[in-house]
Amino acid sequence: MGRLATFDLMYDGIAASIRGDMQTTIKMAERQLGEGVEIRILKALFLLKWVREFKATPRNVAILLIDRADIDIRATNKP
Repeated sequence: MGRLATFDLMYDGIAASIRGDMQTTIKMAERQLGEGVEIRILKALFLLKWVREFKATPRNVAILLIDRADIDIRATNKP
C-alpha cells in the first residue's frame, strides 16, 4: 500500500505564501535539525497555530504525522 500525505507536508505546499520572517525561522530550523521528525513536528505545529478547534496534544500531532494506512492508532496509545 502507498504512503499517506502527512499534515506537515502542507507547509511545503503553502510556503511561498507564508510571511518571509516565518519562512526564515523554519529554514533556520531545517539547517540546524535536518529533515528528521523534529522539523516535521515544527511544521505541523506551525500550521496548527491557525486551527483553533484542534488540540495540539502530543498524541494528536503524532496522528497527523502518520504516513502509513496500516498503523494501528490505538496501539500507539499503550504504554
